[in-house]
Amino acid sequence: SDRGTTRVPLRQTFVQFHANQSSHCGGVLGADALTLCLAVPEGQRSLVEENVKDVVVRVYNVSVSAPKDPGKDDFDVHQELLESIRKKLKLRSTKPLAEHGNVAIVRKAFDSRDKSRKKWIYVVDIPLRALDGKKIVESQGKIEIMEVCKDHVDWNRVSNGQAINKS
Repeated sequence: SDRGTTRVPLRQTFVQFHANQSSHCGGVLGADALTLCLAVPEGQRSLVEENVKDVVVRVYNVSVSAPKDPGKDDFDVHQELLESIRKKLKLRSTKPLAEHGNVAIVRKAFDSRDKSRKKWIYVVDIPLRALDGKKIVESQGKIEIMEVCKDHVDWNRVSNGQAINKS
């Protein structure tokens, strides 16, 4: 569900995360004093900076084969899921994903259309700060970049892969 989220207006745009305070690319301050470079007009920049609470990357169609997944009642983030996310985003390591509960499972569904290759399909949210400067290309329905208001999701309290609502 997308309750409490608004879409960042990016379409097929490269997003670069810089680990410094300087705003040399004229961007928006994101989480953890990192600078998210977006094409924001000069007059609107301060308005956007005030409203950005946390920026997450929503990744769709992350698949884990059925024998490697713990099953329907388990919503924990496991190593096979992290490895599938790593491959999908072309990351070097799963370490930044595994640290601090950086992956929240939004949806988990079973795909048994092909009887020989049954698999679990996940939709996950990852804070952009956890991607360690990786360039992300947004593609609707595959990888989407979203702003999340911290009133709805507290990323410091993500537990067992599920975001805990504050309300």
